[in-house]
Amino acid sequence: MARLTSYDPIATPLLVKYWTRDGLTIAEIAGRLGVSDRTIFRWQAQYPDLCQALKESRELADGKVEDSLFRRACGYDVEVEEIDGTLGEDGKLVGGRSHKTTKHVPPDPTSCIFWLKNRRPDKWRDVTRQENTGLDGGPQEVRVTLIDQIRNELKGAAQARRSGSDRAPEGGEGDVELGAAPDAAPMAAGQQPD
Repeated sequence: MARLTSYDPIATPLLVKYWTRDGLTIAEIAGRLGVSDRTIFRWQAQYPDLCQALKESRELADGKVEDSLFRRACGYDVEVEEIDGTLGEDGKLVGGRSHKTTKHVPPDPTSCIFWLKNRRPDKWRDVTRQENTGLDGGPQEVRVTLIDQIRNELKGAAQARRSGSDRAPEGGEGDVELGAAPDAAPMAAGQQPD
């Protein structure tokens, strides 16, 4: 197409509307018109009819894509014509008959995922963020429980056995009763650790 030197109030909006419906980008439309992207943007600001043509045709094209995506995500039925017979030497159907039948196109999982991630991101996004806070929104207090102490002691005992010694390594706390914290006072039955 020849390069446009000026805006044509009849042809330009029609061409832009047609090409936008076909899914062309502003850069591709500018290339077809023989102008720069900036010229298209300037024309949009200058000429309301071009701006309206772009907006309407984008909405129409986006609507078609949304409808297609929705149909693929949910599945749909389509009527097809099946032809039984053989092709002759001349390429024409010989002794054939045709009949219409309905075929089901099942839902496409990728379309379902795409739809849900975009329409319901609160439930379907890949990464969920969870923040835990303590009292009054401050930092959480973490306490080591008696179970963690026992687990650590058992790990230490297992490592000591593997190394061939039943006693705590040099510089350790010596003989500590398994399950008891070194500084802990004996607990009454049913008493919970702090």
